[in-house]
Amino acid sequence: MEKIYIVTDSASDLTLDEIKDYPITLLPLTIIHDGKEFRETFDISKEEFWDILETTKVFPSTAQVTTVNYYDTYKKALSDGYTHIITICINAQGSGTYNSAVQAKKMIVEELPDMENKIAVFDSMIYTYMFGNTVINTAKMVGEGKSYQECLDFIDKDIYSVEAYAATYTLKFARLSGRISGTKAFIGEIMGFKPIFHVCYSKVETVDKARGTAEVYDKLLEGIKKRIVNPTEQTLTLIHGNLPMEDMDLLSKKLIDELGVKGVVKKQLGTAICVNVGPRTLVIEYHGADRRNEKSQ
Repeated sequence: MEKIYIVTDSASDLTLDEIKDYPITLLPLTIIHDGKEFRETFDISKEEFWDILETTKVFPSTAQVTTVNYYDTYKKALSDGYTHIITICINAQGSGTYNSAVQAKKMIVEELPDMENKIAVFDSMIYTYMFGNTVINTAKMVGEGKSYQECLDFIDKDIYSVEAYAATYTLKFARLSGRISGTKAFIGEIMGFKPIFHVCYSKVETVDKARGTAEVYDKLLEGIKKRIVNPTEQTLTLIHGNLPMEDMDLLSKKLIDELGVKGVVKKQLGTAICVNVGPRTLVIEYHGADRRNEKSQ
């Protein structure tokens, strides 16, 4: 009989409360700031990290989950009687965490060759709760008695259809993290530009810019309308940092009214996004077309 365990990293922006009833281990990325190290989610809250970003003169950095972390987690799951392990990681282009998970699997398979086809490691190709949602839905499938293969098929389809439109309200953090030049950030701030991003399939592309909150919302909706599939069957996820809750409530209502979706769930942004674009950022997750045919392209 299959007994399935799930492993993910804290960049999924899952909370410990969300995973407590599921066979899930959440491995933390490390935040390094002013000579100190913090385990994301375990040693520092999202709100505390936002405050560091907004006030510090020493810009923080992050470190990936290590191969040892994954190896130890896999070994414990196996010793606890689990027969299959599924790992879903932050976008491999944004972190070495995925590679750590792959290397840990190789170490396990060297010791236990029959585990080759019983440990799956997925590069989610995305960020934040965009793949955290996939993790939770996979755990629910495990709880419903779905097979290992059924879970793998679901994850494959899900990560190749999930997308997001996002906006950041300041260019300060993109400049500090080296994402854009100081000159571009300065000009953008003077002009009041707020960049609009499209996120999917390992790509984060700047697709537009807006001035003012109302135009940000309009641009996000405009992009989503063009790409969302079967909106009346979807519940969207609004993932945000330290933006006013009343604004997020208004945006949620706008999404429901104009897209016809079933509802909107709100989640908080963690370090993986905020360290690059800052906490004054919002991400709207939805599902678009199935892009699995793009794998070989």
